[in-house]
Amino acid sequence: MKDIVNEMNLPRSTITDWLSDFHMYIPIHRNGSRKLYKRETIDVLRAIHEYRTMEIDKQEIMYRLKERFPIVLDDEDDREAVIKHLDHIHSTDQAHPDLMNFMRLQATTVRDLQKEQIKLNEVLEEQEKTIASLTNEQGDHTANLNILENRIKEMEDKHSREYQSLKTELETEKNKTWLQKLLGK
Repeated sequence: MKDIVNEMNLPRSTITDWLSDFHMYIPIHRNGSRKLYKRETIDVLRAIHEYRTMEIDKQEIMYRLKERFPIVLDDEDDREAVIKHLDHIHSTDQAHPDLMNFMRLQATTVRDLQKEQIKLNEVLEEQEKTIASLTNEQGDHTANLNILENRIKEMEDKHSREYQSLKTELETEKNKTWLQKLLGK
């Protein structure tokens, strides 16, 4: 059982329920009072899991398993009773094949729409994350731009002051006599 649970990666209770519900398809080997499950059990359980994922009901799963796997009951009378029961279930379903097909189609459509809705929600979440990220980046770029504009303004002010200072020095130098210039005064 532990190996089956590990192989299927499903809860033990689910596996136990399936082994009980679909026992007529589960090949086992008895070793005294112990049940040992054969390797084919995994194939049956995977098929059941596939059908359950498709949201197929238990009776339909039984019938579909009958198409894929042999019934493995010890008693021949039990085998015949199970086969008759499965045929009865299937024939009841077939009494209104158009209605059953329509209902299956509707169920499949609803399930597909739900899956698409989930995918769309995931895409929407990703887009919202991207928008938030871009908004943050824009805020960072705006802050950096403001810093650069402030630096440019400071540099312009500094250069303007230096220009004025140099202009004043040149004016003063221009007004000096040649003797003052020679003496450096």
